[in-house]
Amino acid sequence: MRAGSSRTELDRTHIRFQELSAEEATNRAVLDSAAADVQLAEEQHRFEQEQAAEAGQQLLSLEQQQEQRRRSVFESMSAVTKVRGEIAQTEDHLVALAAQSSRLASDAEATSAEVEALGGRRGQVTMEFESINDSVS
Repeated sequence: MRAGSSRTELDRTHIRFQELSAEEATNRAVLDSAAADVQLAEEQHRFEQEQAAEAGQQLLSLEQQQEQRRRSVFESMSAVTKVRGEIAQTEDHLVALAAQSSRLASDAEATSAEVEALGGRRGQVTMEFESINDSVS
């Protein structure tokens, strides 16, 4: 009986061994599948990191372009303000030139009138001189 009992125990052990071998195969398949999933997840992670780095570089480039445009806008605004100041100075200068031109025209008219008056007075003085000269001779 002992041999029968040993045989039964051996059979049970053999069955248990087969069950454990089947479980090991199943677990190995699950492990291989999990390893493949991990590898795929790692590749996906690397890809997403590359995408994030590229997006970061694009963002940095856009920020630099935006900063350059902001500086250009400020420079343009400064130039416009400077030009407006120069226009205002030029307008003031034109007003002063117009006033000076008006004064000069008025002075020229007065001088012309004076010249005419002196021309008439000259004729009168010439006649008086001739009259005095005739009377002295």
